[in-house]
Amino acid sequence: MLHSAGHHLLKQLDQQPTVLAKWAETCGGAALGVTRVVVTERHDG
Repeated sequence: MLHSAGHHLLKQLDQQPTVLAKWAETCGGAALGVTRVVVTERHDG
């Protein structure tokens, strides 16, 4: 069973599929949108 935060994340991505694309543009050290999750490392390829 998914943790409630994981469930919320999957639900948000299902409702707003463009969120993932926006998050992909997030710079290291910045928070993902309105979340408290901070990007610590990027792997651009």
